[in-house]
Amino acid sequence: MPDYRDIINLTRPNSDRKKMSIEQRAGQFAPFAALTGYSDSIKETGRYVSRKIELSHEEKEEINRLLYEIYKNKLKCYVKVEYFVPDKKKDGGHYRIVTGIITKIDKNKCIVTVGDNVIPMTNIKSIEIDKSFIS
Repeated sequence: MPDYRDIINLTRPNSDRKKMSIEQRAGQFAPFAALTGYSDSIKETGRYVSRKIELSHEEKEEINRLLYEIYKNKLKCYVKVEYFVPDKKKDGGHYRIVTGIITKIDKNKCIVTVGDNVIPMTNIKSIEIDKSFIS
């Protein structure tokens, strides 16, 4: 095993290049990601989603009654609908509120259209009708 006696007391060689600052040295490694996608995975895990609320039988009946009244009488009324939107990446979702006029109720497909929003009837949490705008 060598003992390095011939070089142990030599001075360190000097470079003609300017020394990097600590920030510049750290910056060399910034683009390097040892675990590709790890940061996105952590963000996704931390993203909040709600659970879908199960409505009581009475609440479902009230929503069905209101939709039937609008459908049967072909009412053009201004409504506020709160409904559940399932998340595409994880269990759960979030609730969204839309306001506008119900333009279509499709009993066969079980969907309600409010403006540009197509809402599955099973995802509706509540409907409020503005009685002053019924035609």
